[in-house]
Amino acid sequence: MKLKVITLNCWGIPVISKDRIARMKAIAEELSSNRYDIVCLQEVWADSDYELIKEKVKTVLPHSYYFHSGVIGSGICIFSKFPFQDVFFHQWPVNGYVHKLQHGDWFGGKGVGLCRLKINDFNVNVYSAHLHAEYDRNCDEYMAHRVLQAFDTAQFIKLTSGGADVVILAGDLNTEPGDLAYRILTAATGLADAFEEAGDKVGHFFSTNEGYTNSYTDAQLIDKRFIGKRIDYIMYRSFTGVHVDIHSYEHPLPSRVRDCNYSYSDHEAVCSTFDISRDEHVPLVSCATRIAVEFNLAQTIEDEDDFDGVTVEEDALEDKNINDVPYESPVASDRKSVYLAEHFDDINKFEKKWVRSQAKKDGISEEISKYDGIWKVEASQKDNLIGDLGLVLKSKAKHAAISSKLEKPFIFANKPLIVQYEVILQEGQECGGAYLKLLTDGPETKDLKQFQDKTPYTIMFGPDKCGNDHKLHFIFRHKNPLNGTLEEKHCRKPKDRLEDSFKDKLPHLYTLIVRPDNTFEIWVDRKIINSGSLLEDFAPPVNPPAEIDDPQDTKPTDWDEREKIPDPEATKPEDWDEDAPASIIDPDALKPEGWLDDESPMIPDPDAKQPEDWDGEMDGEWEAPLIDNPKCVTSVGCGKWEAPMITNPVYKGKWRAPLINNPNYKGKWKPRRIPNPDFYEDSQPFRMNTISAVGFELWSMSQDILFDNIIITDELSVANQWADDTFELKRKKIAKDSESVVQRMLVYTEEYPWLWAVYVIVVGFPIVLIFYCCCKTSDKDNEQEKEEYDAATAATAKKTDEVTKDDEVPEPSPSGDAPRKRKLFDFKRLTA
Repeated sequence: MKLKVITLNCWGIPVISKDRIARMKAIAEELSSNRYDIVCLQEVWADSDYELIKEKVKTVLPHSYYFHSGVIGSGICIFSKFPFQDVFFHQWPVNGYVHKLQHGDWFGGKGVGLCRLKINDFNVNVYSAHLHAEYDRNCDEYMAHRVLQAFDTAQFIKLTSGGADVVILAGDLNTEPGDLAYRILTAATGLADAFEEAGDKVGHFFSTNEGYTNSYTDAQLIDKRFIGKRIDYIMYRSFTGVHVDIHSYEHPLPSRVRDCNYSYSDHEAVCSTFDISRDEHVPLVSCATRIAVEFNLAQTIEDEDDFDGVTVEEDALEDKNINDVPYESPVASDRKSVYLAEHFDDINKFEKKWVRSQAKKDGISEEISKYDGIWKVEASQKDNLIGDLGLVLKSKAKHAAISSKLEKPFIFANKPLIVQYEVILQEGQECGGAYLKLLTDGPETKDLKQFQDKTPYTIMFGPDKCGNDHKLHFIFRHKNPLNGTLEEKHCRKPKDRLEDSFKDKLPHLYTLIVRPDNTFEIWVDRKIINSGSLLEDFAPPVNPPAEIDDPQDTKPTDWDEREKIPDPEATKPEDWDEDAPASIIDPDALKPEGWLDDESPMIPDPDAKQPEDWDGEMDGEWEAPLIDNPKCVTSVGCGKWEAPMITNPVYKGKWRAPLINNPNYKGKWKPRRIPNPDFYEDSQPFRMNTISAVGFELWSMSQDILFDNIIITDELSVANQWADDTFELKRKKIAKDSESVVQRMLVYTEEYPWLWAVYVIVVGFPIVLIFYCCCKTSDKDNEQEKEEYDAATAATAKKTDEVTKDDEVPEPSPSGDAPRKRKLFDFKRLTA
């Protein structure tokens, strides 16, 4: 099996990154070429950029996931031709400094993302990461952060790679070969660097950042023809019985976007094609076997009871809490338009109507194949209305299935389908689903006791979560008009965040509306979070492409895709020493005076004593613990002195010929397009298979999941009235129970406005009085302050020879009388 993986740091910082929007469009165009199987991208910071790429590549890379984290997101996303079995994100605990706003790494919530894939018979774990940037190699204040991130990533890979046949790590690791972080990643995990393993297949490609062929490299480096550095990697490892060989390793993107003068990013993309094979003598360990082991382990830990039927809590009808929101079991406003209306309040009707599955899952061990999950009918754990009951999945880590016939089949003709129900994840959700299935009318749904995962369904709808992957499924099975086969069509993910509904432990209302004009809407808590067309917003699309790449077309042997090649006329300078070490001993270094060569930095503790219970035969010879040598504390140093290492001024590294334009370059080869032999055009995907039953077929790692107030109808007004009589009452009850004293006072004041006058007198008057007493000064205080000021002024006058207020000179009187006194200047102006 061949697997082609590409990784690229897209440099997609809004506002800051140059040519971002144009470059993102070019990247999306390149990825839509159907040349890659798995794509790992970093620094995709804007949701709009992710959606742009996702929309462009949906026909060739229909499966994708963006790892949300931190304040602005992790920037990491993965696209794949193959469906994800599981996703998970681990955020690093150390990631820059919050006060380093100019760097911004702290706000990104960086970490390592994991997508598990099943490709043919191989279990493949794909990891993508973006370690903290270096910024200044000569004064790297983030080296410790990057080393810890590398160690954390290595531990995460080791802990999550159990059961994998192949592990692939791709991303911008911001560390060069030989750096400590690089050595930790490769040594602790056993990962091999695809570049190093490729050998002669690499050609001249090696630099991924700051190379002189990149338009965004600093001009000074371009002038110096700086080769650049390699900090973007694809690493891999295979496990017992699986062999991985490097078929090719390349920089797949040209140095410039077509017809533009700028590159795709400030980093170069790295692409590696793997040949993956399995040793025929090693037995295939299936995923089901691994799951069986996990379940057997869980069963040894947890005591379990067997339940043959649906049990009902007898005390569920009793409510010890005082509830001031009246509740009555809802009644559909128009029974003719209703196909199912279930409130679970009537226990006897429930037991007659709903059927617990007695089937077994195929292909897994007997111990975990049973549908033995526990279902109960009971009130919610909190904020429950008197008399309101729901269907609760009590068990976890068990398969559970329960279903009911519709009152009449729903035929997809000229009326819309409205499906609505409530979910309360009373213990939150770790990993598992809370979705329902609308079962296809047919012989497989006649006996609901055999309801299982392979029972045909027409639509699956509802929430699902595992790890950091929060989903709201809308899947319908479409019938191929050419050959009659059925294929699942998955609705694109909503843009709204869904995390809160999985952890707030509150009731949430999920509504699906599918109309005959092929449009749909998805509502959560009576708000639209997703809408679109059955023809345009599903993957894979309903109608296949009219043209496809010709699978028989092959690239000509003389087709040269290399835009740049090493200069064949270049020769290595005679003074270029490839064997010179990067670091040498400082020849000018001198041993400091006072260095104690004969003193050891650590000495045995002279005050330590052998423990009384020390057994020489059992414990060996006792040795005193070592402590710092006190003589070394007061000296410049102890022990053998060694000169420090410095950068070798003549070090140049391995010589490589400079790159020149390839005269034989023909561009990237693409196979010719031919008419798709499997093409068809179905303009009415709404006309799905008739449904005749509804059921829950689940597996969850959380217990006490409550389902309530299911209604299936073709009139939206009926569903709205049903929600008014159920869900809105619950929200009102929760609001009342959570009201604070202040909120209750405000509500009461709205009914009795005259209370505002009471508030002003009771609250406002004491505040004004306190303010007056604290801020007012008495006349006596003013006089005392004036006396203190005059005394200070007099004291200052005695210490200076300058003219003061009391210095007056005689001024002749116009009348000849005694001379009057004249002030030399205005004292008020002086003090002012």
